[in-house]
Amino acid sequence: MNEKQKIVLRIGILAIVLMTIFPPVSHNVTYQVSSDTINSRSVTHYDFLLTASSKNIQYNRLLLQCFIVIIITGVLIYAYKTAKRPDTKPQTGIKKWPPRQYPIDQIIYKGENKNE
Repeated sequence: MNEKQKIVLRIGILAIVLMTIFPPVSHNVTYQVSSDTINSRSVTHYDFLLTASSKNIQYNRLLLQCFIVIIITGVLIYAYKTAKRPDTKPQTGIKKWPPRQYPIDQIIYKGENKNE
């Protein structure tokens, strides 16, 4: 795992930890619009895990958030994957340097053989 992948993994883990420490919670809010109309509405916000509102945690939303972070982290780790370089060691039995030496009488000049 290269350095960029490690950074992405750390950020992903940090995001999941923060999401579990501050989970989404819902409350029912009742308010009066007019003298005879009372409305009730569910409000979602994020609150510290150890508060009184922790009994109203929206687990489905929390799991969805964690799943999305895991998918994004996995995609980024795969995107930052470096290709393995082929082995750069020279193969045994193959000489690339020095170049092959030809006898002077076998060299061809301008399409004609020097021996002729």
